[in-house]
Amino acid sequence: MRIKAIALTIILLSAAMATQANPEVKDKKVWMENVEQSLPQLLCQEDKYFRQCFKTDAKECQEFTLLLVQACLNNASLSLPAALNAEQGEYWGQMIGRCTYDLYSKFMKSKKLDSRECKQ
Repeated sequence: MRIKAIALTIILLSAAMATQANPEVKDKKVWMENVEQSLPQLLCQEDKYFRQCFKTDAKECQEFTLLLVQACLNNASLSLPAALNAEQGEYWGQMIGRCTYDLYSKFMKSKKLDSRECKQ
């Protein structure tokens, strides 16, 4: 359930980012900036996994998630096309979201709550 919610969030975000300025194509730099600005806020909403399953507040979550999103974007930047259409934006949005999720789970492991909903 948790992974599906994260995947849905990423799909919705990437679809929105991919269609903002031009429904067909988005410049790589603009797309990356949109992901960097939007993804931490989305993933750190009170009702999302990062906040519900880890002992963290909104500020700590967003600041740490921003660092992780930046790391994931830097890692993927050479593989990203110069311009992304909606399908590519969705694909790469999922990749960045998955990378962020994996890093967050790894580095915040000591703060993970021991509840049934948060078990892997």
